[in-house]
Amino acid sequence: DVERSRGLGDVYKRQVFAEYFGPFSAGERNLARAWSSLTDGYPHVAADALVAAKAAFEQAAAAYAKRTV
Repeated sequence: DVERSRGLGDVYKRQVFAEYFGPFSAGERNLARAWSSLTDGYPHVAADALVAAKAAFEQAAAAYAKRTV
């Protein structure tokens, strides 16, 4: 029925959104951690956070590209 198919479409949209927004959010958090670590004088922690942020943003970009091409 129409209501059920509409509901399944909403579930699919949320799943697609989560596939790229989850990693994007992780990248954003790690970027903020890098910034705060630098300002607190912990460059080694900042470097690790930047590596994690880059990986997360790359994962988000790949997930987004997979769904928009």
